[in-house]
Order: sequence, then C-alpha cells, then structure tokens
Amino acid sequence: MGVAELREAFNGVAEPKATCNLATQGYERADGQEWQVLAFRGTTADGGVFEISSRRLEPRSDLLQAAREAAQQLLDQENSKS
Repeated sequence: MGVAELREAFNGVAEPKATCNLATQGYERADGQEWQVLAFRGTTADGGVFEISSRRLEPRSDLLQAAREAAQQLLDQENSKS
C-alpha cells in the first residue's frame, strides 16, 4: 500500500471541508515497541493549513481505516472551532 492510497482514504472522508496534499507513514518507538504513525498535511476549505497524525498503530493495522479515522478527527476539531 502506498501513501497515495492513504491520502485518497483521508480525502474520501474529509473533502470538501479539508483536502490532504501530503500523507506520510512513519515509525515511532514507545513502551518498548515500534508503532506505525500516519501523518497528513493539507488545507481546509477556508484556506487554513492543517497537520494531523493518526494514533499509534500496531503492526498489521488497517492503515486505510486509520487514515479515515484521522480525517474524522480533523473534521471533529474543525467543527468544534465553529
């Protein structure tokens, strides 16, 4: 799975209120374990810039679902600002 698919999954939930332009997949060591972390950057409908990361993900997690969850988290944050 590539980052383009992660970006598409994110945008499938977030658009038109936000659009991800860059998705990355990285790793983080914590609690004696290595976790996957997804990061998304883009713009909101009002021209603002956002950056949001997924929760820590265990190996073999559903990364597309994690991308969708991060998008929903962003939308929830944007709605709470209103």
